[in-house]
Amino acid sequence: METNFGDLTARLREARQNLGLKQSEMAALGEVSLNTQNRYEGGTMPSVEYLLRIGEAGADWYWIVTGQRIGDALSQQESAFLDAFRKLDDVGREALLLVATRMVNNTHSTDDGSGAD
Repeated sequence: METNFGDLTARLREARQNLGLKQSEMAALGEVSLNTQNRYEGGTMPSVEYLLRIGEAGADWYWIVTGQRIGDALSQQESAFLDAFRKLDDVGREALLLVATRMVNNTHSTDDGSGAD
């Protein structure tokens, strides 16, 4: 698989923005200097260690490198939901998970199979 480094740097920048981070914050997550982060977003291939570290923080390192999401089998709606979820802070993520869990539990507990509401 051929990788276009221009696309890779654009994806890295997009991943950082999707996480709601400044370059300095992404650099800190990746344990690199701000200068190195600037070089990565400017066309230098990031190190594997950096990609794994930002992956632990929620960036999709596989997509950054290849342009393909691991979850490409997701529908557009599922992918949009996941992207929105990733942009939330920890409190927002917990709240969304709680709402989704309760919705699922309510759906299953009230569905008696009769088709009546």
